[in-house]
Amino acid sequence: QLSSGSTGPSRGSILTHDNILFNAIAIGKRLELTEDDIGVSWLPLFHDMGLIGALLFSMVWGLPLVMIDPERFLQQPHEWLWAFHNHKATLTLAPDFGYHYCTRRTKRSDIEGLDLSNWRIAITGGESVQISHIKTFARRFRPYGLAKNIMVPVYGLGEATLAATAASCNERLTLEHLDR
Repeated sequence: QLSSGSTGPSRGSILTHDNILFNAIAIGKRLELTEDDIGVSWLPLFHDMGLIGALLFSMVWGLPLVMIDPERFLQQPHEWLWAFHNHKATLTLAPDFGYHYCTRRTKRSDIEGLDLSNWRIAITGGESVQISHIKTFARRFRPYGLAKNIMVPVYGLGEATLAATAASCNERLTLEHLDR
């Protein structure tokens, strides 16, 4: 797997089956998965967030996974939301821009009758997480049953297989200002 190259030239990292399995199991435990969980993803499978975080993770845990073509998401982001409604899905992961894009590009007429009340985990990572995007997404879709505190910011890197840290589920997010 290639590192992102965000702090230097992109480098290859060798991942073993054990690395992937261990990371997938650790993520599932952190998220407190249940046998009723159903995932939704529009992430491309050539990226570690899509391949490991969605597809392989779902395989390890035996979770149903609804997959949306990434181009379809970009054309019709409200279909991501309808996948939660139609399949009673409970979890997803996406970079921060995905939540922001969905918020900006979804019209009220696209989501009339939408029910997001089953959705319990929305992992956000893969890039800087903007608290304003989290708040805007939550506020925009709360009238459609989106629960409070479903956003789970994470940090990962290729050298760690995928996930390195993750917030606790159902915990109120707090914003910390750090001086470098």
